[in-house]
Amino acid sequence: MKRGNDTYRSRLTPRMQFHAPVEELLQKVSARKIAYLHPTLKKYLPLGLGYLFNFDHRDILVYYNAIVRGILNYYTFADNRKRLGTVVHLLKWSCARTLGQKFKLSVAKVYKKFGPFLAVPQSALPSHRIPPKFYLPGTFSRITVDKDK
Repeated sequence: MKRGNDTYRSRLTPRMQFHAPVEELLQKVSARKIAYLHPTLKKYLPLGLGYLFNFDHRDILVYYNAIVRGILNYYTFADNRKRLGTVVHLLKWSCARTLGQKFKLSVAKVYKKFGPFLAVPQSALPSHRIPPKFYLPGTFSRITVDKDK
């Protein structure tokens, strides 16, 4: 490496990086009819899942949470884990559209009625049960392992 007239030796320590294939994940979500690629906007838009209409609100959330947790757990150590937020929020909007179609509400009314996490109303559950809600992680940043443990 040169700085002005002086030459310096520099040492690089290469580190392997693991990147989640976000575009492939979006294509898989599209193949499962959870979203579609808009031809003119060139971005993925969510769809409601018609085959979940007959399920309870809780079961719909369990279905979407299983997908979200599976993706986030598989790519726990990805260096671009923050980009997975795109897929997770697309799934959240798809869940809202599915609930909207089930209860015959617009997406805005679904969020107004069930809150930002699309939680099951407390009145629909026994008093000892915690209402399920859409899973969003506390952070999308890369999870590191402590070497001391």
